Amino acid sequence: MIDEIEAIVASNSNKPLCGCGCGKHVGWSTWHNRWNTYLKGHYGFKFKKGAKLSEQHKKKISLAKIGNQAFKGMKHTEATKKKMSESAKGKRHSSETKKKLSEINKGKIFSDDAKDKISISQINRWHKERNFADQCYCDSWYGGQGFEYRESIRKKECEFCGMSNEESIKKSNKRLSDIHIDGNKKDNRPHNIMTACCSCHLKFDWKVGNRI
Repeated sequence: MIDEIEAIVASNSNKPLCGCGCGKHVGWSTWHNRWNTYLKGHYGFKFKKGAKLSEQHKKKISLAKIGNQAFKGMKHTEATKKKMSESAKGKRHSSETKKKLSEINKGKIFSDDAKDKISISQINRWHKERNFADQCYCDSWYGGQGFEYRESIRKKECEFCGMSNEESIKKSNKRLSDIHIDGNKKDNRPHNIMTACCSCHLKFDWKVGNRI
């Protein structure tokens, strides 16, 4: 078998041409036990920076990686991780992508180090959003007068589930909060404010588009 392979490799007439169209012959891949599709460094000629791959081609790449030992244990360099992080900044996943990510991570056991990193990133994100949210409120929302006003218009129970303030403190250690119905945190008129428990407040924000 080895002699036959060596005979094929030695014969230039049987070598296929590079897939980029340069007209040069490719070599034999001893790893995959077949002819290479491209010469080394010629793969990028077909897919230049910024070019978009078709869904069919993406699927082929994904299937090729499954069970491929060449990708086993592969780790990105710090520079690559930084580039990936920069490119992903500000991106929002669609509901379909979130569902796929959830399915992929289902049953996956994370190390303590990974858990700490995830926790820190979530806390940093929360602080960033919280600081942005605080800037959206008007000055009269805070301070003594603001507190008195919120207390005067706040209902005794959550307007969604009926939970009382005492029950909310007992369950989540948090008082009933206020929701700005239209999302405008500077419009503090009573008809734009609803009273909600912590759980219903979060559900409401997610339902209307994960507002801050």
